[in-house]
Amino acid sequence: RCSGRGERSCVQRVGAGNTQWRSDRRLARHFGLPGAALRVQRLQVATPYGGTAFVYRTASGTFRTDYYNGFITPPAELLTAALIDRLWRAGGFATVVDATSTVPARYVLEGNVTALYGDYGDPRSPKAIIAMKLFVLDGQNPEPRLAFQRDYHAATPIKPASAPSLV
Repeated sequence: RCSGRGERSCVQRVGAGNTQWRSDRRLARHFGLPGAALRVQRLQVATPYGGTAFVYRTASGTFRTDYYNGFITPPAELLTAALIDRLWRAGGFATVVDATSTVPARYVLEGNVTALYGDYGDPRSPKAIIAMKLFVLDGQNPEPRLAFQRDYHAATPIKPASAPSLV
């Protein structure tokens, strides 16, 4: 769970590579092999969250897209880079590389971002929401096997309740 510190949103912390999720260390400890490398595939982001425009959940429970406010680059790129950075800093692997690297890696991490939006359902308590499913495959054998799977969800208050605060 993202912990709210100051006025920074969970989405901002994840996009900036400073997510406050504690699970990165748990993931690294679970698989951490001092000599093993981890390759992180580009995260897949579900529609409609994969574009650069912000997505909001309104008080009526509907979702709308804000084409005037958004990310500078697609969220998949921001979140993948942030995940690589956090897993590298957690120190459970010899190295953590992206999908374009030619470094041999025993483990491959894949993920699906299933939610990424500003939740204004309760106007008194807006939140930045992110949810994802992560899978780690062990490629030591010719037939890769699922070594780890977990769902993550984070919510943090948006203060003040405005689009610029979601960034």
